[in-house]
Amino acid sequence: MREASDALCAEHGLSVIPPNKNKGKSYHEWQMDQLGESWKSQLKAVIDKCIQTSKDFEAFTTAIQAQGYEIKYGKHLAFRAEKQKRFTRAKTLGEAYIEENIKARIAENCMLPVKKNKKINLTNQPLSVMVALDKNKKVLESKGYEQWAKIHNLKQGAKTLNLLEAYGIHSLAEWEEKKSNHQEAMNTCINELKTIEKELAHTKTMLKQLTIYEDTKVSMSKTPKNKRQTSEYQSATLLFQTASNALKKARMTPSKQMKAELHQQVQGLQKKQQSLYKEHKALKQTQREYRIIEQNLAQLLKPATTKSLDREH
Repeated sequence: MREASDALCAEHGLSVIPPNKNKGKSYHEWQMDQLGESWKSQLKAVIDKCIQTSKDFEAFTTAIQAQGYEIKYGKHLAFRAEKQKRFTRAKTLGEAYIEENIKARIAENCMLPVKKNKKINLTNQPLSVMVALDKNKKVLESKGYEQWAKIHNLKQGAKTLNLLEAYGIHSLAEWEEKKSNHQEAMNTCINELKTIEKELAHTKTMLKQLTIYEDTKVSMSKTPKNKRQTSEYQSATLLFQTASNALKKARMTPSKQMKAELHQQVQGLQKKQQSLYKEHKALKQTQREYRIIEQNLAQLLKPATTKSLDREH
């Protein structure tokens, strides 16, 4: 299509845009970009924000993970949001977002005067995943990254153990029990949400049928006899009969009191639903922390296991 367009433009003396290295966007991505809702737009905004609040690359990665992003190291740095299917390579966001330039921007940002009220309390930084030193390609290729990873693992290992101590966990058995209890709480919350949502949907349906019943009954009573053969009247009759049957099936007697009770039930169920949503959100946050702890425990226990095996051999 581009070649055909260029030929037509050249034939009619119109300017031809030379090809460049910039990659085009799909219409959907462009449209989402305009609204600031695309994965890349959101990711760029988060990276920019985290760079401004980080004093080094470790703090930056911790801040990114705190925003719900997973980081993949390798030949190209990549990020993935919680509901995103694939990782987004940093280089696809632009030159300013490749790993080297992110580090340069952090270093440049740290050279600027920092106000006291913008200091970061490192002790309050969230837990992040330890690096698998024996499998990470960057660790094997870069001594500098290996040194950073070792320091990072020491810090995250200490945080992991401190968290377990705070939770009162002193053995793997206690940790398994805590995870099991948390999963049970998650399952209970999800089941309660499903029950509430089902009940809420049914109550809203009954309220709608009651409203249709009242409106069509009034409309039908006001319709003159000579107009009761029209399609509008017949449609109202059908709606009235359907609503009446639904209310009878639910054993509800149409009345103002019944309508008021249904309104109250809807409001009460909506409050319970919102409360369960908040509970589920908190449980999900804890679940993410537990997953990081689980991964870090695997790293912390691995050296001890290896050493014990070496002694046996």
